[in-house]
Amino acid sequence: MKKGTCKLCLTENVELLTKSHIIPQFLFKDMKDINNSFVLIDTNKFVKGRRQHVKFQRDAFHQSDILCEKCDNVLLKKYEDYLKLTFHDTKKSVSRPCFVGKIKDINGLSVLLIENIDYKLYKLGFLSILWRASISDLPFFNNVELGPHEELIRQILFKGNPLDESDYPFITSILNTKNDLHQIILPVTKFKMEKMTHYRFVINGIDLIFMIGSKNIEFNQKLLDFVPNCKSKLKVIMHKDNYGKDMFFSFLKRI
Repeated sequence: MKKGTCKLCLTENVELLTKSHIIPQFLFKDMKDINNSFVLIDTNKFVKGRRQHVKFQRDAFHQSDILCEKCDNVLLKKYEDYLKLTFHDTKKSVSRPCFVGKIKDINGLSVLLIENIDYKLYKLGFLSILWRASISDLPFFNNVELGPHEELIRQILFKGNPLDESDYPFITSILNTKNDLHQIILPVTKFKMEKMTHYRFVINGIDLIFMIGSKNIEFNQKLLDFVPNCKSKLKVIMHKDNYGKDMFFSFLKRI
């Protein structure tokens, strides 16, 4: 292993891992086919009328020489394990988040309620993916440019302090795994809304929209139930049937 400075703990002259995953491997488990590969859309190789932008990839996104073993396999793994516990079944007798039956929100949205959720671990788990995408130089994550927020989120992750609910909030939505094209991963999209920069990740049925902006921007309290909060409950939007399929083909048309 090569020695250098770990991008998370900032320890110098430490051995760095040759393979650090930007997106946790468990999120790819259900996406792989019988050949142990999944479909990837590579916008950097798009040529109209051809298909070289559609790739079959075996390994999840990983990069060398960015994290030390302790940060990757201990600190970040703790956050990843909690996300896995949230979205994947387990036979272990442990306290875990619980999905409550579908409810209807006042705006007509189909909403699932997650109870017994750990605010710190859930929030830091997904923020760690956003942060790793920002420090990565893989072409797939070119749109993720956190600027000064990259350092602030690094400190949040390293110290294990999720800060206030209005600090780096994000909305979680899920695709219908029975009636939709959910086993897809789309390139990260970046857009502006209400003076905030938004980053959208769509990974194997999970749809995340991160909101990055100044502390001076007042947080919309109507969204509080839909972002990680200290109530131990979280509302998750359940997309309509074929939402993922429509989004996938709409994305293909744009490129």
